Amino acid sequence: MESISHIKYLIKANNSQITDSEIDTLLEDAKTKTNSGKTANNGKGISIGYIENDEAYQYQVLRLYK
Repeated sequence: MESISHIKYLIKANNSQITDSEIDTLLEDAKTKTNSGKTANNGKGISIGYIENDEAYQYQVLRLYK
């Protein structure tokens, strides 16, 4: 999916130190947490939200600052 490559680019743009494996884990975790309303977080300042319905899906990239 081309949209997945875009979301991965956004994540890398917000934290260049994050690995591709960490990104894949975040995306998978976000999908499993969609019903709870929680986001997936890697502890490195990036959280990912995921919303899906019959017509579309949406990833939300959140950059946390201290």
